[in-house]
Amino acid sequence: MATGFIAGRHLGALAAMPDVDVVAVADPVVERAAAAADQLGARSYDDGLAMLGVEDLDARCGPASHRSRTGHWR
Repeated sequence: MATGFIAGRHLGALAAMPDVDVVAVADPVVERAAAAADQLGARSYDDGLAMLGVEDLDARCGPASHRSRTGHWR
């Protein structure tokens, strides 16, 4: 998940859900990924596909525009 403005809103909403644990975030801007991960107690990645290859996730959330533009997050 990219960690820009809208992602921050999504991450905040997800983190507020009692049955959701945000365990990892990804953003090509390493500092943004690290900052978001630090706030949530999660791990950060600079590549979403790398994150998906490492993490055992029940669900993922990513921006539609990013998926359609790059073909990532399939």
